[in-house]
Order: sequence, then structure tokens, then C-alpha cells
Amino acid sequence: MEIGALAFFMMAVVERSALARLADSLPEWLLSCAVFILFAFLHHVLYGRWWQKSGLGLAVHLKSQFKTRQRPEEVWARLVPNPNDLDAYYTQTLRAFDPKPGHPGHFTQKIGLGGSAVLELQVEVKECSPIRRFQYSYHAETSDRNRKYNRGTCDIQLTDLGAEGTLVEISEINEKLAVGEALLMWFDNLGAQVSASARAVLNGSRDLTLIGKMRREVQALS
Repeated sequence: MEIGALAFFMMAVVERSALARLADSLPEWLLSCAVFILFAFLHHVLYGRWWQKSGLGLAVHLKSQFKTRQRPEEVWARLVPNPNDLDAYYTQTLRAFDPKPGHPGHFTQKIGLGGSAVLELQVEVKECSPIRRFQYSYHAETSDRNRKYNRGTCDIQLTDLGAEGTLVEISEINEKLAVGEALLMWFDNLGAQVSASARAVLNGSRDLTLIGKMRREVQALS
């Protein structure tokens, strides 16, 4: 959808420029091919893997908040990983959250990607105030070339609203993302999706977000 919007914008610009006269002289089949080529070109420019190879990147700060009718202790049990109850984690894709021997506050987190594939993260808990705040930093176990792209911090804060339930605030900072990934997060408003997805799970309603769809696909392959 993002590429379609850009492509049609560029076509509208061309139609109002001197290039329009050149386009009128071309056969329709060639113009149709040009549209497909334009889509492919824009996809490569925006989301191509060449961004990782270029070494360029952008920091991305995702921030969202929502209210849920669940009590703070219930929300805490679903949003904060528990090594002894992986199934309680709201995404249903947590495969491990193992403490690292000899390193207090450090964990190895494994997130299912479908089948036997997992994303492994090294997590360091910065603050753990039960039923109030959980803050941690993370980095992925990847190749040396991509290591700088896969690290950041996450902060989850809960506020007791009494009879109204709980206010949840989630803040995540990705220190460096490939430009294509950063644009995708911006286009898809990932911060709002995170809150909408978590709220749907906590309230027991259907998760209609793109994140929810991806999680259901992972669960189906697991």
C-alpha cells in the first residue's frame, strides 16, 4: 500500500510534466510494463537488503499507551516474561526466557518465528518493580555485520486506575534500524499496533492488527 501510494504520486507528477507527451507516444503494453518496473524499483529502494550493506540506519522510538479493564497484577502476568510460565506471555510466541548463570538480571529470550525457527535475544533487566514497571535492554545474537542493528531498550509501566482497570504505557527504542525497516515501522504505525494488539489480547477480544495476524501464523506453524 505504501509503495502504491508513492507510485501513483510519481505517475501523477509525470502526467503533469513534459514527459507526458513522450508517454502518449508509447504503446500501452510498454506503459504497463513501466508501471510494474516502477513498483519493483520502489520496493527495492525502500525495503531492499542493500540498506544493511550500506551501514546506514535510523533510531526508532515507539511509544504507546492504552487502558484495559484487567487489574495491574493480571496485566503484569501477561506482559512480563515469566521463565516458569512461558504460555502466560501475551504473544504466545515466547519459547524461552532463561536466566544466565552467574549473571544476575541477564536472560536469554527466544521468540518463535514458526516451526523450529527462533529469534534469540540477550536481555538485561534494568528495573523490575512488580506490578509497576519493567525496563530492560536487549540485543540479538546475529552476525558481526548486523549486530549494531539489533539492540535497544523497552520500558513497560503500569498505573492502577482502581475500578477502571489499568493504564499501560509501552516505550521501545531501537538504537539503529536499517532505513527500510524504520520506514516500514513508520508507515505501519507500529507503536499504535503494539498497544492495540496487547489491549485486544488482555481484554479477550480478537486481535485485528498486522502483528496479531503474524503471531497467529507463527502459532499455526509451531
